[in-house]
Formats: sequence, C-alpha cells, structure tokens
Amino acid sequence: MIRKKKSNEMLSDSLIDLLERFPFEKVTVNQIAENCGIAKRTFYNHFRDKYDLAVWTFIHQLETYYASDDSVTFRSMMYHSIEIVYKDQHMLRNIINYTGQNNFRQSILAPMVEIYCRLIADKYGDPVTPELKTVLFFYLGGQIAFAESALISGDIPSVDETYMVFSSCVPEHLRHYLV
Repeated sequence: MIRKKKSNEMLSDSLIDLLERFPFEKVTVNQIAENCGIAKRTFYNHFRDKYDLAVWTFIHQLETYYASDDSVTFRSMMYHSIEIVYKDQHMLRNIINYTGQNNFRQSILAPMVEIYCRLIADKYGDPVTPELKTVLFFYLGGQIAFAESALISGDIPSVDETYMVFSSCVPEHLRHYLV
C-alpha cells in the first residue's frame, strides 16, 4: 500500500534535496517550504527553524527504524545509526559545517541518548539509572565526534569499519547489550 507522506516528512525530503545543491547556511525556510509545495506557516507548525528540521530528519530515521521491528537491539541500532550517517553523508557534512547557534552537533546528542535509553528500558527491561544515562551521553558523544571528524576530513570509513571501531569502544556499562 502506498502511504502519503506527512508534511514533516516532505519538509525533511526537501531539506535533503536542497542540501545537495546549497550549503546549509544558505538554505532558507522559504526555500524548504517552496521546494516541496508546502506553505511557510505549515513549516512552523512542525519545526522551530531549519536547525530543528535537520535534527528531526536524522532522529526520525532512527525512530522509524526503532518502531519498525520488535527485534531491534542495541547492536542493530548502533549499526543502523552508522548506516544513516554513511547514506546521508553529503547532507550531514553540509549541516555539520555550520557551527553557529542551534548547530547539529549540539542538538543531536540528547535525542540520541533518549532513543538508546528507551531501547534499554523497553527491549532489555533494565532501569535507566543516571549513571547509565551519563555513560550513554559520553559514548554517543564520542560516536558523534568520530562521525563528524570523518565527514569533515572526507576520510569516511565503511559502515563495517566504523561499526568495528564503535563496538570496540563500548564502555563496560554497555557491553552486555552487544551480546
């Protein structure tokens, strides 16, 4: 069955399309809305600004994956996160080059930590203690820094190579989720 895309998904697709041609700082909300035939006010019904849309675009892919399959594990979520970065590397490189207010790097970490906290609570039945949340914060922050460095340098390892690095650096508090 063909599913009609929601406005926020159309806006996300529009942003991805525009970032193939323009740097992030040059893309406007007007362009994003016009590019997909949606009114500018509709944009603001869904997002605060283009930075909010950029974060939503990435997180939506993780959320969609998480909701798509009951067998999602910590390991598969980590692998899928890497696949998203690899697939959307042009868009993400364009976005991370912007370092001003509401930048991607600062905005993406908290939603990623929340997804992993939900995964641990829902799939493993473990309580998410403040200590565990802190460990996730530092570990996922390291993943983001690694991906950002690779995207900026253009020296992007394969999905499998990146997964090997990420899985070898898993902190002790999280290792049992890789089994």
